[in-house]
Amino acid sequence: MQEQVVTAVGPKKTKAKRTATSRKPATSVIVAVSNFQDELAGANRALVESLSRLKGQFEVIYVDDGSRDRSWEVLKGIAKQDKRVRLVRLRSSFGEAAAFDAGFKQSRGKNIVFFTTRVRIDASQIDGLVRKLEQGCDLVMGWRHPRKDWPLNQTIS
Repeated sequence: MQEQVVTAVGPKKTKAKRTATSRKPATSVIVAVSNFQDELAGANRALVESLSRLKGQFEVIYVDDGSRDRSWEVLKGIAKQDKRVRLVRLRSSFGEAAAFDAGFKQSRGKNIVFFTTRVRIDASQIDGLVRKLEQGCDLVMGWRHPRKDWPLNQTIS
């Protein structure tokens, strides 16, 4: 008989202070980060601008997957300036699946969006994806079209 492992995420049993920013957001965006220091500030600006067009509150959860550059320091600066930004740091590079799992366990939103900085996305379009979720879709996926990558990247991915 094959063993099956099930992970259940239940309510968190912590006593948190109630503040205006601790209310449950409508949307949680989980971003897996790995060695992305130079692009983080701009990517965060575009993402927050897009999410600000939505009706409800949101949170952005950056999960640093063992970055060896200054990504963690940059993220701490971003979080200090915006209380909607939350941070998770993995002590080593465990991969995107582990990063998403860690972010998912910390998320509080009804709608959950996730992506990685490894794949270039247009963060200004995230609000359109979330609107589809709010309209009742169970799952929404986005992809770049037309792709503007090196031909080798298009072939192997």
